[in-house]
Amino acid sequence: RVDSCIGKPWELDKLWCNTCTVQFSEFWTSAMALWLCWAVFFLTVCPTLQRLGKQTAFSDVKPIIEKKMPWLPQSLHPAVYICGHGILTATTSLLSMLFWHSFWAHTLFVFGTHSVAIRNGANFYFVKFAIGTYAEELLLQYQNSCRRKE
Repeated sequence: RVDSCIGKPWELDKLWCNTCTVQFSEFWTSAMALWLCWAVFFLTVCPTLQRLGKQTAFSDVKPIIEKKMPWLPQSLHPAVYICGHGILTATTSLLSMLFWHSFWAHTLFVFGTHSVAIRNGANFYFVKFAIGTYAEELLLQYQNSCRRKE
């Protein structure tokens, strides 16, 4: 019974549960299926976004891929990026299976992964939209003030 594994935080004998079973397919297979859907979508849409000059998280990673793998053709850069996501997905899924036997370890792990995801997403939006838009507005104001002086 899973309830017997949760216990209270101060009950040290309840920090690990050997009776809480988990199937490989419950974690790894479902996570990788979701990643595969994301990978197909990304690899389908990425070339269009690049042609339109849109900024994405891939745009920030692309210079790193170019520097670390100069021999790699440009057309394979999106595949390398999305494979990095796949490796991270597989790793966190396997770690999640390990932590499943401890309610507190698993809770902290899920909290940590969600915190990193929220931070990365918020940072991307802040840098790309808030700061980028502000910088563009300042540049326009500067250009307009220069024109008025002429």
